[in-house]
Amino acid sequence: MRTLNAPTSEEIDYSYSWPKTFLPLNSKNSSSQATTARYSQAEIITIRSTLVKVVGEATKLYTALKQHIVSMSELTIKLARLNAMIIHAHNLLELELRLLAQTEDYETSAEAVTDMLRNQSAELLSGYVIYDRYFNVIRIRSMSISQLAAQVAATSQGVLNDLPFALLGIDEILVIIKTIKLMFESLLQNFYPNADGMHPAPNENDASIQAKEHPHRWASFWEHDQNDAEKWTHKVAFYRWMIGHHFFNLCSIFCRENLILAGVAFEKNEETTGGQFLQMAKEYLRATTAAMWYAGNFPAQTYRGEIRQSMVQAGAPGGFSGNQNLDYTFLKEAKDQLRKTILSKYGNNSCNWPIPVYNAVSEFREIYLHDMEQHILIAAAKVGTDTSLTQKVWQQGLPIEEVRLKNAVDVLRAMARLRQQEFNL
Repeated sequence: MRTLNAPTSEEIDYSYSWPKTFLPLNSKNSSSQATTARYSQAEIITIRSTLVKVVGEATKLYTALKQHIVSMSELTIKLARLNAMIIHAHNLLELELRLLAQTEDYETSAEAVTDMLRNQSAELLSGYVIYDRYFNVIRIRSMSISQLAAQVAATSQGVLNDLPFALLGIDEILVIIKTIKLMFESLLQNFYPNADGMHPAPNENDASIQAKEHPHRWASFWEHDQNDAEKWTHKVAFYRWMIGHHFFNLCSIFCRENLILAGVAFEKNEETTGGQFLQMAKEYLRATTAAMWYAGNFPAQTYRGEIRQSMVQAGAPGGFSGNQNLDYTFLKEAKDQLRKTILSKYGNNSCNWPIPVYNAVSEFREIYLHDMEQHILIAAAKVGTDTSLTQKVWQQGLPIEEVRLKNAVDVLRAMARLRQQEFNL
């Protein structure tokens, strides 16, 4: 099979090419950054009104799909309406990303990561930088809420453009829609036009955004004859692999923030509030699973023959691995810190925990286990009995005649057993 490179943001045909994505260097700081001063009061009101409409449309779509079976053609129309509203939000905020593109690049991103993680090993640090470069991620040292909102809009639009054409289960589609709703719901709370923080009601006289057909350039891509089926499959597969990981990272950022807030609340003996934040973290964690399913929505042969080879070519010193995803690393650190907080605050015996804490931890743990179970299924489907790329590196030095090599699924199953023990439940 011929080797093809992943599509780049410089392609002329933007259908199924993928853009750079701008993400905070440290997601813990994003929520503390105020909306930039470049917006007037009237502009902030317009932005907030648009975000409210996105949340409303996403809520309506999620509720409808949760209750009724719909055809693919009907789903396409409904997704197009939500996407049209997100496109409107993106148009209002796109200046943020255009300005970032003028000042930030892979070099500034690598410098920022290196500065923050200077105490890490050279191999691990290199892995983070290579992973970001492979997925076209540029890290911003101090990212404002409006910049993050612009990126959420851009990535959500990218997923929704393709979602009508993905052979994804309805449960994963529901999770993606719900998560887009939750992200915009969280972001709009930061757009206060008044100094006293009052939320303005959206202007009821605003002309509602009319439902649009799916953007022609995307739909036509599937309608014309694919003269080169291999190139066509490659293009779609790489797009989903990349945009799916962008969405995964955003879910990880929001999950981490809620894990941190839950820990702060528990420290203050605010068990109900802490439980609510942990419930929200659970929703975003579940969304990382949906992002994985979407990102791998293409044939296993394509994964093994092209996607996997492109990761090998990325040149990570210890082998390419999801452990080099900075946002997911931060999520796991926040989860570990929350666990320590809970055990220190309420004891090792979960039977003695306050009801709101026990219930929230139980539900989070269930999704945590479910995530690994789904990860195992994905690995089994894509990799089969082969080892992960990281395993291939360290197992090269083992005496093969004396040691049975573990495949990727073996390792994930061992990790699943460890997850069952984490929260003392």
